[in-house]
Amino acid sequence: MLYSYIKNVVDNWTSSCELLVVFYRTDWLMEGDAVADVRMAVICSLPCPPLPMLMNRGLDEKWSDFCNSHDFLAHLMNVASKNPDEARDFSLYAVQQVLTTQLLQGIDRIVPKKDHRKLLSAQEKDAVKSKVEGLFHVFFRGYVSTYLTEEQRKRADIRFKPAVDVGKGDKIHVFACSHLAGQDMLRKREKCRKSASLQKKSYEDVLYLFACEMRDEGEENPAEVMSRNTLDLLESSDEKNTGMFSSGGDGPRS
Repeated sequence: MLYSYIKNVVDNWTSSCELLVVFYRTDWLMEGDAVADVRMAVICSLPCPPLPMLMNRGLDEKWSDFCNSHDFLAHLMNVASKNPDEARDFSLYAVQQVLTTQLLQGIDRIVPKKDHRKLLSAQEKDAVKSKVEGLFHVFFRGYVSTYLTEEQRKRADIRFKPAVDVGKGDKIHVFACSHLAGQDMLRKREKCRKSASLQKKSYEDVLYLFACEMRDEGEENPAEVMSRNTLDLLESSDEKNTGMFSSGGDGPRS
């Protein structure tokens, strides 16, 4: 069951990785809107919600501000597309497959099945949430590292603001709710939720729900989990328009 689940999910993310390679090859041929559509499709299909990346502007050791991790990734994608490198592109593709498998295996190991989750105490549930948050941090650090040079990987220090410190209505909370709602369309679920309805949940709960839904879909119907190609998003947009590196830890250094 787990093998079938992971294989189907990775196959779907493979489509996303292949789309990235196409993006690198054809960016210079596409108009601005087309480039944005491809980038949107890749980012919307990420198996990781937007995370609050802490920012250090290089003037001091303060890490008080934070940005949307998906915005940071979009910037790196743009930079990579302007400097195509065949060896790098296919290396990126392979590493991202491995990272996705590791993330899904981690979620399957950490998040209990639906029936078992109902029996968790508040303390046990909080522990699972914390581990899920850590999985997303590790995945994103590794994912970002595929866009960096060897020297940049050595110097990279990516940290995140704790999920519990992100308030309802914060931009990162709103973006995460939109990303989760977008999964309904991506996976062609019968009912598509509105981002506004998800915003009633805390940011921490949104991360937890994202992981739980990936876990549950794998249990209920592994043959169909994420089997839809990311290009569906591009077709939808068309109609409308007619390896990981270490860090110094999460949060500011004490």
